[in-house]
Amino acid sequence: MYEAAPPEIKASYFIALCPTDKVIESRLKARPAERGFTSDEIIRPHIEYNGWFRRNRSKFQLFIDNTEMSEEDTAETIKAFIEMRDPA
Repeated sequence: MYEAAPPEIKASYFIALCPTDKVIESRLKARPAERGFTSDEIIRPHIEYNGWFRRNRSKFQLFIDNTEMSEEDTAETIKAFIEMRDPA
């Protein structure tokens, strides 16, 4: 049913990025209106899903609470994680 991954893909990792619920709400509300995050009813499932990730944080290869991290810091954390597992 599914094809094998191409040989260029050496590994895959499940990385959870989970800021606080308040930050998720503010980030979603800051998106352009055409993205559709205009009401609490639409945002609530995303916050609930984030809660599931937080409750199950030990199940992920890398869990990052990026509430107060910049995009650059988040990317560097992921890069270091991958390089530690697969040094070039």
